[in-house]
Amino acid sequence: MRFALAICFVLLFTPAAIAQSASDLDVLTKKEQAARDKTKQLEAERQEVRKDISSLKQQLSKTAREAQSVEAELSALESQTEELTSRAASLQSRISADKAKYTELLAALQRLEATPPPTLALSPRDAREAAMAGRLMANLSAQLKERAEALALNLTALDVTQSQLAIKQAELGTVQDRLARRQAEVETGLKSKGQLEAKLSDERSAAAKEADRLAAESKSLLDLIAKLEAEAMRVVPRAKPGRGAAPAAPVTLPKGTKRFAEAKGGMIRPVSGQIIKKYGRGEKGLTIAGRANGQVLAPYAGRVEFSGPFKNYDNVIILNVGDGYFVLLTGLERLNVGAGDDVRRGEPVGALPGDSQAEIYIELRKNGSPVDPAPWLAPNDVKSG
Repeated sequence: MRFALAICFVLLFTPAAIAQSASDLDVLTKKEQAARDKTKQLEAERQEVRKDISSLKQQLSKTAREAQSVEAELSALESQTEELTSRAASLQSRISADKAKYTELLAALQRLEATPPPTLALSPRDAREAAMAGRLMANLSAQLKERAEALALNLTALDVTQSQLAIKQAELGTVQDRLARRQAEVETGLKSKGQLEAKLSDERSAAAKEADRLAAESKSLLDLIAKLEAEAMRVVPRAKPGRGAAPAAPVTLPKGTKRFAEAKGGMIRPVSGQIIKKYGRGEKGLTIAGRANGQVLAPYAGRVEFSGPFKNYDNVIILNVGDGYFVLLTGLERLNVGAGDDVRRGEPVGALPGDSQAEIYIELRKNGSPVDPAPWLAPNDVKSG
């Protein structure tokens, strides 16, 4: 037995066996190195994708802001066109009335001329009738002149109004074309961004699953926001027992972006339109009337913590902007972002419904309580409300 073991020992450590072991070890080392190189390559590719996405988002934000400006210009032109159309209709009505009165006065004057008053030599009564007829003809002539002048003025005003209307309608068509081009650019950019983000889908999928889990557990929108705020406060990188999910990473803002707590006056209005409900007196946020199918922009840079329908809300976006602040947007019909996405200020995140009653609701929250968004909005956005 000992002899057999000794023979095996000798055979194992023959030069051939030793060479084979070294060869196997070399193969394993090369495979390990190849795996490391592949990992480095994948990470480098991921970083390049992130750079591409960041650059594309910058362009998207700029184009989307330009499109929003065109939307505002279009709304103003539509309002002016509507006023001019109404003015033209009013002038047409006045002209019709003037023409009717003019015709009536002219007919009365013609009747008087057809039956001239008696001569003064006949009798005093005839003299009185002649004087009355003369005064009546003079009065009718004055009214006729006044009506003729009014008719001429209204016709001139109508001509000017119709010329202005034609100019505004031409401008309207130009601006509509410009808006269509801008929207097409945004849509193309969003498609490219989606393709790039698909390469980083694992991170996004994990964030979306966690957001869906929290939404399923929440009884109300306030409850969901509270849970998201609680998640944001979990800075220790370990999962709670039974949770199976690690806390989210801190919000990373784009380079050059101020911390939200220091950015009063730096938040933009999500849609182009008038503020129809302000914070206070039972209102916990702002309601803004927008254009049908108008795009919705991210009011500030941050990370999307939730995106999608929730309970009786059609579509909701909850944006974590850092420093414990969360921005809530409701009233969207289409969404361009998902949970886990980082967004820039002014980046298109969705669109309004295609009806004339399209409205967006924006609420700012801190530590579970609503905060007046007005001090954080850019001054022009507040004044135009």
